[in-house]
Amino acid sequence: LDAAALGGDRSQFPRDGVVQLYHLRYEQALPDGLSALVVQRLFQLRDAQAAAMFVPDNVWYDSARGRFQLLQAAVLRRQPDGTWRTAGEGTDGGDIPGWGVNRPRQIHLPNLRAGDRVALLYAIIPEPRPDWSQLGGRFLGNMFALRDSFPTLRARYVLASRAPIAASAVGLAPPRTGVDGAGLPARSWEADHQPAFFSSDNGPAITDVSPFVQVGGFDTWSAMASWYSDLLASRSRFSPELTARLQTIAQPGAAVAGPGQAREIVARVWAYLARHLSYLGNESGVHAYVPDPAGQIFQAGRGDCKDGALLLAAWLRAVGVEADVALVRTPAMGRLAPERDGHVAATVAAFDHALVYVPITGQWI
Repeated sequence: LDAAALGGDRSQFPRDGVVQLYHLRYEQALPDGLSALVVQRLFQLRDAQAAAMFVPDNVWYDSARGRFQLLQAAVLRRQPDGTWRTAGEGTDGGDIPGWGVNRPRQIHLPNLRAGDRVALLYAIIPEPRPDWSQLGGRFLGNMFALRDSFPTLRARYVLASRAPIAASAVGLAPPRTGVDGAGLPARSWEADHQPAFFSSDNGPAITDVSPFVQVGGFDTWSAMASWYSDLLASRSRFSPELTARLQTIAQPGAAVAGPGQAREIVARVWAYLARHLSYLGNESGVHAYVPDPAGQIFQAGRGDCKDGALLLAAWLRAVGVEADVALVRTPAMGRLAPERDGHVAATVAAFDHALVYVPITGQWI
């Protein structure tokens, strides 16, 4: 929207010195399973204290999927004749250090005054990499909450795609449908007058209190699980030499007779990994969603949660103990969209951890 044309309704959030007049997230699903994202945000600084303290501290992006590109960071100032003119431009300060794959970006702004507007426009551009072909063109998906850390007069999420993409919304009216400026079929969800949200220890997560849209390349969790299981199976194979070594360490003996013997095997394998596998949270590119091959993880002696889970599950299966990788959504991430009529937008982006489940012993590892 035209940043100068938006109204600044003072009756909404009257005690707040900064309000977000408009927050747009436009996402275009791409054939390789990724998406391009454009975000427009417009802030109104209502008083001098707000102008002195304002920092756009919630510009976050997923660095595994693409690179950040600042398109505009303009300060608009109202003139005596009522028009708005650009009074200065901000600059991209780079990533704030110390974060993982989901990281905040610094935006440096010039001196601000009471009454100024700050208009931000930025894009997340996918990087073409050959390893994304492992997704088989299945859309990874996303979850977007329409509340954030500033009170917002209007929030809008637009999803554009040529291929069918599943979408589930919570707390929102049915989407408007149409065609976007590029001629793509598009759906649009809106929410007005959203209060600010701040996370706290043991407090509710944002999707527990905010309307949100969940989108993905599958319309059931079982369909996504089947696809992901096939992907993991292709990365679970060991060479004959490594299989023999794993057998020696696990000492499975004859066919696993029951829970007691299985628990002993699990204990021996786990004891070895506890000494030889160190945690390394490298989640660049497709590795944010797909673990390395199990044999490679064993030889390297390091990996993140999904690497360790795949190695442990593949090792146990190789010595006769059924085991599965379990994707986990921890409480800090908040609720998911519920199934309706057996369908829900299923997305790998819904999970933030991985464990191993051993059915015969009932163990979660």
